Amino acid sequence: MASREDSPYSSASPPCMAHELADGQDGSFFVVDEEQRRDVARWRKSERERLIARRLAFSADDRNRWSGAIGDGVASFVGDFSGRVVSFYWPFRGEPDLRPLMHTVWEQGGEAALPIVVAKATPLVFRTWRQGEALEKGVWNIPVPSGGGSFPTSCWLPSSGSIPTAIGWVMAAGSSTGRLWAWRPCR
Repeated sequence: MASREDSPYSSASPPCMAHELADGQDGSFFVVDEEQRRDVARWRKSERERLIARRLAFSADDRNRWSGAIGDGVASFVGDFSGRVVSFYWPFRGEPDLRPLMHTVWEQGGEAALPIVVAKATPLVFRTWRQGEALEKGVWNIPVPSGGGSFPTSCWLPSSGSIPTAIGWVMAAGSSTGRLWAWRPCR
């Protein structure tokens, strides 16, 4: 029997370091610093909670007024929603309520889609929905459409702060910068 040193399958260290690397957004790899990853995760969690608490500290009247201004601004910016599938969300923990904008989309011949969390750490699935159609309980008992999937042409994704995202449209109401929303098409 050949000794371990003679075997082509043994080595002092793994032949590949991929398990120690993470994918960059540009397709590159970078070394993962576990301590830094934990620090960033703790910071993100505390910052998210701080921003949500700040948002909830505003009165419901203020948040409703801002929601209306955001919806009016988006409708003015986009113009015509016909033929578009626009994603929305149910307002949660003081997020802007854009349901009136959803009605504008329907009135102009567009469709509204709602995000569905299928499983943790997986991409969202979107399903079109109209008022009066069946809903079922989703994650955190948030109502979700029971129909088939759809890919939105325009997205509203709530965020706790002013955080850009490559996925789509970002809303950042009550952020420290005073910026209420940013708008860009999904790709």
